[in-house]
Amino acid sequence: MERALLWALVVGAGVGTTFADAMPTGIEWWDRLLLAALGVCTAAAASKAPRAALIVFAVVLAAASGATVWAFAAWGGLLLVVSTVSLDRRDRLANAAAGALLVQSLVRLPAFGFFGLPSLIAGIALLGIWTAGYQYAGRRVRRTIRFVTAGLVVATGVALLFGFFAVMSARSDVDLGVNAARRGLEAARAGDSELVTIEVERAEAALQSAEAELSGWSALGLRYVPVVAQNHDVVLSASREGTAVADQAVAAIAATELSELTLQAGAIDLDAISDAAPQLVGVVDTLEGALAELQVDRSPWVLPVVNDRITELTAEIADFLPDARLAAEAATFVPGLAGGDGARHYFVIFGTPGESRELGGFMGSWAFVRFDDGVPSLVDSGRYQKLLEVAASSGFDESSVSSWYREMGRVTRFPQNVTSSPDIGVVAEVTRALFADAFDEPIDGVLYLDQWALIDLLDIAGEITIPGRAEPVTPANAEDYFFREQYEFVGADRTELFDQLALGASSILTELEGQDLPGPEELGRLLGPAARAGRLQVVTFDDAENAFLESVKLQRSFVLAGTTSTDLLAVVQANATASKLDIYLDRSVDYSVTRADDGSVTARATIELASTVPANAPAYATGPRFEGATNQVLLSLYSPFTVETVIVNGIAVDATSAVEYGKWRHLVSVPVPPDGASQMIVFELEGFIDPSRPYSLEVWHQPLVNDDVVSVSYDGRDGTISWSATVVENQRVSVSS
Repeated sequence: MERALLWALVVGAGVGTTFADAMPTGIEWWDRLLLAALGVCTAAAASKAPRAALIVFAVVLAAASGATVWAFAAWGGLLLVVSTVSLDRRDRLANAAAGALLVQSLVRLPAFGFFGLPSLIAGIALLGIWTAGYQYAGRRVRRTIRFVTAGLVVATGVALLFGFFAVMSARSDVDLGVNAARRGLEAARAGDSELVTIEVERAEAALQSAEAELSGWSALGLRYVPVVAQNHDVVLSASREGTAVADQAVAAIAATELSELTLQAGAIDLDAISDAAPQLVGVVDTLEGALAELQVDRSPWVLPVVNDRITELTAEIADFLPDARLAAEAATFVPGLAGGDGARHYFVIFGTPGESRELGGFMGSWAFVRFDDGVPSLVDSGRYQKLLEVAASSGFDESSVSSWYREMGRVTRFPQNVTSSPDIGVVAEVTRALFADAFDEPIDGVLYLDQWALIDLLDIAGEITIPGRAEPVTPANAEDYFFREQYEFVGADRTELFDQLALGASSILTELEGQDLPGPEELGRLLGPAARAGRLQVVTFDDAENAFLESVKLQRSFVLAGTTSTDLLAVVQANATASKLDIYLDRSVDYSVTRADDGSVTARATIELASTVPANAPAYATGPRFEGATNQVLLSLYSPFTVETVIVNGIAVDATSAVEYGKWRHLVSVPVPPDGASQMIVFELEGFIDPSRPYSLEVWHQPLVNDDVVSVSYDGRDGTISWSATVVENQRVSVSS
């Protein structure tokens, strides 16, 4: 009867431990088996152990259990043992019952102290009670224990030995695969499609080999060894996810013939891009799945060296994921934008920043371009005068635009002023309304290119021939041609001059027709700076397409400027002299901000304008209607703050202030002499920024002939900023940066 009760207690201890949350290996059935064995062995050892050993075991566990529910089991076991102290000999049933209670507490110890401390305490306590139980066991039982222990040690050793060689082999393959994937990514960003294919296939082969090693029979034993199992599982999971990503990448390359994806004879291979879309979406889905899998909470038993490598891999996937999403979006939207779903027609504004408008430059000339199934063609082009009658009879409702645009632009009379808004979306809407009747086909979108962007296009076109010019215009001499020589067109009246402006711009587009163009990556490298600077912008009348264009920096929304920052500095000007004097104009901006603890802000924007006009400047550049080459600059500061005082060259002046695009617009008119004398304009501002938000500033870049030099200083309880740079595109400056 006593033996039956003893076995019942031992088995009960094993059953009870299986309900604990402990996961020694992460394999459910195996962990339950290990926990059951732990419970059985501990209760059996306790039945043989002396009371002193059990009391120490119980005291340690009771103290380690703290104030948890399972502390009652530890204290109950302690009381049970103490109650038998008066007996002449140990009570095996009482000891077994105490051991059964104590082991329930042991497998549920709460976390405390440094990581692993509860496990260390549990291990020492177990070693003590098992040792005591072994010493007091019979000879046959001790022999059995030695035999079983030796078998477990040998089996574990064999598993670790074979697993070690498998892991070392897999580690080599993982390193090869990861390094190949990195080289493939670098090649993709550099535009080397052929190397991308080679490296991604190499990465796939290496990672597949690593996965096979880690999931093969030689590494199988590692899955059943506590602590080792968690490390093996993490490495195997990383290899599987890496293999899945590489498989998708190889499939995408194979399906789209990436190495052959170029723009031939000026045409875009829309079929190849369309075929790429589902494959690229698959790559994105796989990357997101891999990231989610690798970002799950890993076992705290994973070694630091393993954890660091997985964290590094996770960071690299997270870094690449935006590029993959962008590629998938491009494959989705580019075919439609390029006329894959029916011909698209774009009105192209050639901006002349030498005569500034708020978008950049006034519309000196234009083109109407068709994209049909990826093939571009020039439908029509000319100078702005060709559209005067169309604009005048357009019936455009000027009440639909801001008061400044209405007063400054007067676009039905002066369509060249269509760029009198810093927001390309507004410009596009007005352009379509003004010029819709000029063409047989509807205007599906608007492109803006200034002279700097045209110079970048010459790097692709090579050169263009201008009638009346002995030498072709090339990338080497294009800057001189666009900003000086064209205004010296000898013997030309003003009509002929603007014919030259239109001819130069449209000739570049014509030259691009029919020639092989660089691949998408190289185009991005050549034209990316102009796009980010706002010198090359594209807008359609579809919200989804515009969101994509904005994501690839081909569109800048002034409406959204400053919405992700707490402050905005946008210095925007327009030329009021019908001249090209902005070629010679330089601007520097100093912006200082102080924020009090309550969030109140005082700011000062100091803008220096200087114009140095050479004595031999072309007459058309200095303006036919103004004497002395004095530049009249309509200077606006867009800010979230109200203006208190405006000072021009030390004298307070009145500014015109109004809310536009959700910001305050403060406007002054400043004459700038041609002798280089600096004109100092100071805007003193006041406002409020939520004190709980860290300070951040967006600096808006107006694409003029010459880029601004901007200095920013900030002082607040969240930190300070001291920053200065030549601004070539929108910049974001923050305390954290």
